[in-house]
Amino acid sequence: MDERANVEQRERLADQLRAVVLDTNCMSRGRINLDRLREWADDLRSESIELWLPETVVWEWAEHSAADLAVATGTYQASWPGLVAAGFDLPAIEDLSPERATQMVIDAIMSVHENVVIVAIDGASAHAALRDQILQLPPGSKVNTKEKRTPWVKTGAADSAAVRAVHAHAGGSSDYAVVTRDSHWSKTYAAQGWDVPSIHRSLEELRKALFSITSAEEAVPRVLSFLARSIAQRDGQIALGSVAGGGRLNADLQNDEQELNVHTADVELIQAVAGLEDVELVEETGALLATVYLLADLSVTMMSYDLTDSSWTATSRPVPDALVHGRMIFEAGDGRIMSARPEADPLVAAGPSERYSEAEDAFFEGALDALRALPGLHKFDWPEALEGQRSWSGTLANGRPIELKLEGSVLEEWQLNVRLLNDDRSGEEETLICFYDDNAWVGGSEGFYLEPPWQLRLAALPHHGSAPWQLNARILRAAYDLPSAPFSAETGLDDL
Repeated sequence: MDERANVEQRERLADQLRAVVLDTNCMSRGRINLDRLREWADDLRSESIELWLPETVVWEWAEHSAADLAVATGTYQASWPGLVAAGFDLPAIEDLSPERATQMVIDAIMSVHENVVIVAIDGASAHAALRDQILQLPPGSKVNTKEKRTPWVKTGAADSAAVRAVHAHAGGSSDYAVVTRDSHWSKTYAAQGWDVPSIHRSLEELRKALFSITSAEEAVPRVLSFLARSIAQRDGQIALGSVAGGGRLNADLQNDEQELNVHTADVELIQAVAGLEDVELVEETGALLATVYLLADLSVTMMSYDLTDSSWTATSRPVPDALVHGRMIFEAGDGRIMSARPEADPLVAAGPSERYSEAEDAFFEGALDALRALPGLHKFDWPEALEGQRSWSGTLANGRPIELKLEGSVLEEWQLNVRLLNDDRSGEEETLICFYDDNAWVGGSEGFYLEPPWQLRLAALPHHGSAPWQLNARILRAAYDLPSAPFSAETGLDDL
């Protein structure tokens, strides 16, 4: 489909829609984000489209938030007496009842924005939904709880009630879109013989279907400048929230993920921007979208399970030099970027890993994968390096020439010299080094590798992790004249 057909399809969808309906799971982890909800209500209002929330969705969001609050409150209150006794001046916090906490969230959602419409669950919809769950009619189903006494639990009433209430609120029309990751919605429409509305699996998917999104590579310098300046000034304009990571953030990579799970991962400090791809403009709102790579220090909380007494223990540890990446949205006004946040799902974090099974993997999966995240190099590849080619040259998105020189073979220890060139062929140079760790092999002639033996380090920052991405950060800072962070004396980002 050509671009003109895409535009016409988007215009038809926007003209046909009277509302967008959100399901619980369209928000990360099924948790309400009032700022995100408010932004979407604003964007949809610009297209004369209402934002509908089924009452069951509001209840589920409220219950999830109240449960999170209860856990946080319980942990704090249990520790508070001992901490105060030890001399810490900490305030006591109010112990809200689940009912009150739930109602507070419901009230906040109900008044979040004038373009948000709460779709009440009418009596007929509630009656039919209970019947669907009890009689196991679509979307009624059974969930395996893995409990011996109640291995299977009937479910589906909430989804059925939501679908039926929305259908009734729309007067039987299908002139609305639904954002849900569940198949229950479409099954319910099909079972009732109703016209199925436009269904989207994510808010990102809806954005692409509803708004005109065009390439905006010319905005690369503006986005990089905003990120670097916000990082340097620590002005709070980059809101990352909790990040996802799973086993890649575990302290012990040999441990089974089921026994050592990352519970939360929060960004303590953003070090630098290390890559930027696919910058796009949302024409109707002026917002920018981009895939962003950041170097950051994380605080990771892990839950370890003790099989002997079936208990969980929480432990926390810092993870420096982690790579955090994902799709972000940049809100703009009056010609300047005002703030940045994840577009929808949490950004993904990976702990610093410079170990590879082969030197060739370190070259292609470590060095080149990172370099492809630099603006202008997304199509970069260098298979000829395997055949002995020792140099490559190209340009970044801003026209700055970049030159790579390889010393050694990519199958053995190698060294990659990266140089940014000026008009007189002079320029800044960085060196990425691949070396073999003799200590990775244990057990003599009958031994084995305790961990992958090939490692990467940046010559200018030998003691920092995520070496290929540290290289990227230094290239971007020099190529785009980005401001340095006040903590650059520690990271070395001021030295290029």
